[in-house]
Amino acid sequence: SSSSSLLQMLPPDVLSQCLSYLPTRSDRFALQTTCTLFRTLSNADRMLVDIDLGGDDLPPSGNQTPPRGVLLPADDAHTSLPKLLPYALAHNPRSLHFLGMILCYCHENIPQGLSLLRLAADGGYLPSLYSLSLILRDSHPSESERHLHRAMRRGYVPAWMEALTAAEMRRKFGELDAGQLVGYFDPGCLTSLMGRHYVECRRWERRRETSHCWNVRCGRWAYKAV
Repeated sequence: SSSSSLLQMLPPDVLSQCLSYLPTRSDRFALQTTCTLFRTLSNADRMLVDIDLGGDDLPPSGNQTPPRGVLLPADDAHTSLPKLLPYALAHNPRSLHFLGMILCYCHENIPQGLSLLRLAADGGYLPSLYSLSLILRDSHPSESERHLHRAMRRGYVPAWMEALTAAEMRRKFGELDAGQLVGYFDPGCLTSLMGRHYVECRRWERRRETSHCWNVRCGRWAYKAV
């Protein structure tokens, strides 16, 4: 337990607001192992809503190891759900996006997956807007176009790539290299889980009608939400 007189003087809501600026899972882990008060505050929605669940896909640099995402190599489409749920209940947009994608692409639970993606998109989460535009473009073209245009107005490059030709993209954005585009990819911990599931369930053998996703790094195919 905490014996700091300063911590005892600060109102819990003030302290919670201060701690909410610590954005990573490693920060939260450090708080949870510090004292009972910090553990309690780090479980609050105010903290969970802004936690970055994606980690860092870059290789270690020097003595620093990049933070890992919330989804580990041992996780699958089932173990990932309870890990993401506390963050989703706090309306963490990335968690809502992760859950929506896993439900759509791994569990083929399209209605619930779309509901979570729409919830994240309503909060302005651009990857969810873009994913909705892909999933719905054949079955609900008007909604798909609405999501795509919202992402385009926010300057989301993948959305523009859906609307412009290669020559038009070069005129508007110049020559885009991999370093500029990598920030638009879904986090590696999510795409790796979805890729593992795709291979393990041998989905390519089902001859299911699909449409290609721009995100070539993830190796997935966008299901048509029929």
